[in-house]
Amino acid sequence: MNQSRSSALFLALAVGAAAGCAHKPVTHAAAPTAPVPTGELTAAAGRAADVPPSSDRNATATGTGTGEGRGLPGSVFFDFDSANLSSATREDLDKVAGKLKSDPGTTLRIEGNCDERGTTEYNLALGAHRADAAKRYLHRLGVADKRVSTTSYGSERPKNPAHDDQAWAENRRDDLILK
Repeated sequence: MNQSRSSALFLALAVGAAAGCAHKPVTHAAAPTAPVPTGELTAAAGRAADVPPSSDRNATATGTGTGEGRGLPGSVFFDFDSANLSSATREDLDKVAGKLKSDPGTTLRIEGNCDERGTTEYNLALGAHRADAAKRYLHRLGVADKRVSTTSYGSERPKNPAHDDQAWAENRRDDLILK
């Protein structure tokens, strides 16, 4: 029995190590199906601030084809180690859903992101869960699934490169890209 456990553990570690070397984003179709652990990543990591200051939370999306100048959020934010939608996040997604329903030609790409804590594999999975949570919420508001795509970048695209609570709060987000 111990040899079987050792073999299973070795196989799990080998698969995890191989997956951790990849730096490609995980798209919706390839998102892991296993639930994201809800415990702390490490005891020393502590708990970062819940969301960035409201001026950052309500920032307008920037870039090609986004909600710039239309009062739409460019990002929505998450608590540490969570894919749960806060009331502020739901309010922001309500605005995006209104835009999508009023303009049938518009589509949305949701890019899930994480702070730097956790393994590459874990952060890619958590980013996918965050993007999927936003997509499910928009679907419940009447936005067709085919109009919303998701991608996870894990911790590969930080908004704030610092290594403190404020930076981590800014990096735990879904970026909302209107096309």
